[in-house]
Amino acid sequence: MGRRVRPARGPVQRRRAGADRHGGTAGTGEDLTALAAQAPTGRPAAPEEIAEGITFLASEAASFVQGAVLPVDGGRVTV
Repeated sequence: MGRRVRPARGPVQRRRAGADRHGGTAGTGEDLTALAAQAPTGRPAAPEEIAEGITFLASEAASFVQGAVLPVDGGRVTV
């Protein structure tokens, strides 16, 4: 049996020139706050929330999910 791949997509963030690649979102400050305010949740995602979506897609609970992208973005895609 082949491998199943189910993509999960979080909010797209552009890095500033010279930003620390391993610093997470710490360097985005006000930009991240403004972006998150546009989502229905009004806040950035916690790493655990992104991981829960990925864990679901990798689990047998999602065995019948095919050809779909799970947006883990706090509802931004619906706005």
